[in-house]
Amino acid sequence: MPTAISQLKSEPTTNQTQEFLSSYLSQCLRDKSYSPKDLKELLDNPQFSSFFLSKSLRITPTQNQALQTAVHSAFQKITQEKNISPPLPTFIEPYFGSPNQNVLIDQSIAQSTNAKEGANYYLRNIDRIGATTAFGIYPQEQNLPLKIYQTPIAIIGTGINGVMTARTLIQLGWNPDVITLFDKSGKYGGIWNFDFVAGLSRNNPRDLSFLGQTLPRAPGSGEEISNFIHQLHTEYFHLLPEPKRAIVTQISPGNLEHKIIFKEKNKQIEQTFPIIILAPGIGKPLPLSNPEKMTTLTPLTQAGYRWQQVITPEKANEYRNKTLIFIGLGNSTGEMLVQIQQWNQRGYNIDYRILTHYPQKSLQYPNDIFTTKNQTYRLFRDIKTPNLVDYAGDLPELNYVYFSALKEKKIISDVVNWQRKENTIHLINHQGKTEKLAFDQLFTLIGYGHSPDELHQFGLTLNPQTNSVLYDYDGEFQRPNPHGLSRLYKGYFGIGPILNCPENPNAFVIPGTMYRLNDLLCGIVLRSYEYTIGKK
Repeated sequence: MPTAISQLKSEPTTNQTQEFLSSYLSQCLRDKSYSPKDLKELLDNPQFSSFFLSKSLRITPTQNQALQTAVHSAFQKITQEKNISPPLPTFIEPYFGSPNQNVLIDQSIAQSTNAKEGANYYLRNIDRIGATTAFGIYPQEQNLPLKIYQTPIAIIGTGINGVMTARTLIQLGWNPDVITLFDKSGKYGGIWNFDFVAGLSRNNPRDLSFLGQTLPRAPGSGEEISNFIHQLHTEYFHLLPEPKRAIVTQISPGNLEHKIIFKEKNKQIEQTFPIIILAPGIGKPLPLSNPEKMTTLTPLTQAGYRWQQVITPEKANEYRNKTLIFIGLGNSTGEMLVQIQQWNQRGYNIDYRILTHYPQKSLQYPNDIFTTKNQTYRLFRDIKTPNLVDYAGDLPELNYVYFSALKEKKIISDVVNWQRKENTIHLINHQGKTEKLAFDQLFTLIGYGHSPDELHQFGLTLNPQTNSVLYDYDGEFQRPNPHGLSRLYKGYFGIGPILNCPENPNAFVIPGTMYRLNDLLCGIVLRSYEYTIGKK
């Protein structure tokens, strides 16, 4: 069933009466445990109406004055009345932060009839499920109450997600002096500082626009993303604050009072913040054994490379006339195949094999959905839905090396178990057939994430079925056994891969981060105002 917020996002039109509009808005606030009475000053602010329209409902505020007026009037009505009148329709259920409700909210904009309107009127045509191609700040959004902009904020992680969040807050009007950034490296860039990522290619299928900076669509070098991060850091009126070089070891969340314990210069320090944004990046390589894909007893020390690598001339000479084995068929393996093809065109004769859990039928028809034994497969990513983290078969280079590998029978499908014994891989497929493959170098490229232990250190609650983090649609984290309005750690948010779950696969990519930033900003502004009035 739809919730008030999904209904508003789906049909944000003036066709609804102001009474029903105020009912939906009031329910949205109550679903997030905000008090309209406490927020009266903020809700009476016309600039907040513009901000809410553009960030939560994805409508250009300057192009829809009638709706802006209606929303502002509805907010005023909320602060003047104790009861909602008229009541919400019976098909609206309270929002309690379930993964299924979050999916419905993501779908509401992408599938809305308003999403097909012209770009001069709606921003919705740049939004797809869980991803967006553009993000900006409008001038009228920067006129929120000044005290909000003095709320202390901690951002943990200064990779692409932390940088984008910090830059957005400062462009909105936040005082840079009250923003503290933590990163173990003490510099911006995260994983894009490493050659094995920045030195290879990127795979964004569309141009991306963020605060006036444009990242052209792939193909292109990963260095362009490194430059993109550098521009967000330096090429604005306010520089981002320099990150604190520290390792965050524990977070004890509360309600607008969250304790961070970190190590800085071999000293353990505690600091409390009303707002925390957790953006720790993609994490570490996943465990080698996955019962849903391929299992193994091979120890980590025998897993070979866990990250994609740049094949330098020295490495190419080392691999000449040798055989490489890749465990996993994703974009990291694809990046390696592109390089192997380039070196083989120069006569290096590098052989390889790829082991994957994907069924043979999925390999033959990588753009189709195939279901067998209660498992659903689609190898190539679907940029229309979109799911931007699967194999980027829509890009010419990655498409070519994939079908070349398939034609040359270098991909071994249906693998359920593999073991390394010295320089031989012993594998078993789903039919029980065994095979041995000799190799010279092993790459185990099966994805990245955060371990349950690390997530617990951050004070996060996990979904026991998926081991992913539980959070609301705006990225605000939930307490254990969440129920009703007490389910949230108020003011504790996440952005980027920390939000990865089956319902939010695009958390790993820039379009997914930009999509979440809209609702995240609304949450930060409301919680910051809640914090400032609580200090009185």
